[in-house]
Amino acid sequence: MREFNSCVDEVEWFGQGPNIELDLNQDDDLGVINNDEFESAGYKEDLRKRMLKNLNKKVPCSSGVVHVTPFFVGQGFKTKKDIQGHMKMLSIKTRRALHMPKNEKLRVRVKCKGVVPDSTGGGPSTVSKVTSKGKTVISQKDSCPFAIQISRSTEEEQWLVKTVIDEHLCLQSRNVKACTSRYLASTILQKVDSDPRIPVTALQEELQMDLELSISRMKVFRAKSIAKEQLYGDYERQYNLLRDYCLELQTNNPGTTVKLEVCNEPNLDVETRIFKRIYICLGALKLGFKSGKRELLGLDGCFLKGPHPGQILTVVGLDSNNGIYPLAYAVVEAETTSSWTWFLECLGGDLDLDASCNFTFVSDRQKGIIPTIAKVFPNAEHRWCLRHIHENMKLQWRGEEFRDHL
Repeated sequence: MREFNSCVDEVEWFGQGPNIELDLNQDDDLGVINNDEFESAGYKEDLRKRMLKNLNKKVPCSSGVVHVTPFFVGQGFKTKKDIQGHMKMLSIKTRRALHMPKNEKLRVRVKCKGVVPDSTGGGPSTVSKVTSKGKTVISQKDSCPFAIQISRSTEEEQWLVKTVIDEHLCLQSRNVKACTSRYLASTILQKVDSDPRIPVTALQEELQMDLELSISRMKVFRAKSIAKEQLYGDYERQYNLLRDYCLELQTNNPGTTVKLEVCNEPNLDVETRIFKRIYICLGALKLGFKSGKRELLGLDGCFLKGPHPGQILTVVGLDSNNGIYPLAYAVVEAETTSSWTWFLECLGGDLDLDASCNFTFVSDRQKGIIPTIAKVFPNAEHRWCLRHIHENMKLQWRGEEFRDHL
């Protein structure tokens, strides 16, 4: 440092701020890295990592803002997919069109193909038409200097960033190709999980404000669908695994009854069938009910949520502590007389209930369940749920007087 200062006579200031006089005779304590020792095999690995960490440390700029760069010299990537993910993130963050002109097994180069403004002041013009062999072709005038070089020695080693030129001369754009619906799905995953009914328009406005990009409504709709699929799974794939689920229940729960019905298929060459109904009664619940039998059963049904319509039919009993004791459930196409008849016949076979049993059934006044109980169990008592009666009658008669008399 002293030899350098002795060869310098004066210092010129080229910045925009005030001229600051520097004391060149001051001996600064500068840390110097010996390259030969740093690259040698005997150099301490912990010290090497510490030096790289200090070199890549985030330093705030003059305005106090820390600019995070996804790529830096010495950064390692395990797979090429990780490099592409970082490139997409940087492209969306900087609102520029990044691509890979070189994509080989050992070398990858990331460049920017944005629009560079014309230095003459005529506006953004980066292409010109020239004539070659009687044909008019488009040739590039200027290109953005941004470039990242990533390579590895062999296919077994990890990728390392060798060169980073983090300088853009091109204009930012609100239409970035890297902003796909799958990327937006990963961004809105937590929002959809907390509020599955959030409108697509609200998501679109929030994403446009956060990313400062032009995002169409259909792209946000596809992103929300992908996010829901990641959170709740694919319904069609789950139906494809239904037969395996039934076999697993019977294997791990001895005595379990599973009845699966499918729609009739006229073409016998088709390997798949359309789902219709399923009835499940776990063996442990069946044995527990028979050992402490109480002759009272509650029946009810509810709708299924999702793209495939249907209803769930359930039956519960009472345990020794007057608590709800689940017995069986079924997924059917609708709450009809046919579905209730099939469900109660399956239930009677599991619990050894014949037509002369004197059980008491409690349910609402659904049209399909009333004639079904009278048909399957003609000697059983059928009573109505007071809560359902109150919910139905308060639509016409309101007030505390009616509630007190009820």
